Amino acid sequence: MKTLFAMILALGVLMGNAQNSVSGLVTDKNKKPLEGVTVSVPETDAVVTTNDLGLYLIQVPEGAKALRFAKEGYRVEVVSIDGRTINVTMNLLSEVDIFELSLEDLLNVEIVTASKYQESISETPATVLVIT
Repeated sequence: MKTLFAMILALGVLMGNAQNSVSGLVTDKNKKPLEGVTVSVPETDAVVTTNDLGLYLIQVPEGAKALRFAKEGYRVEVVSIDGRTINVTMNLLSEVDIFELSLEDLLNVEIVTASKYQESISETPATVLVIT
């Protein structure tokens, strides 16, 4: 009887911690694999990074509804989990209309301006970085 109870308890624990694996390929618009894309499940600790072939495999907690794909210079993609394989095409931020960007995307945008007139750093309205 104790053995049966222990087996039922173990099965309940395993089912309570059930996870599914989701895998896929992350590419750019030219179908080139993207390495170093962070793939995560929002509001959880589940995070992985794509390999040099653009492939990933992530353990998704039961009940998770979406995956988030992020890479510097690219638009953040949030995709609904609708199967065990999710392939994503990411777009460069420079190829996206700035008025369509989310606040999170806007925080990843770098703006470079130039002027033919020399200015003092203390007179400029924004942070100045001299690139040589």
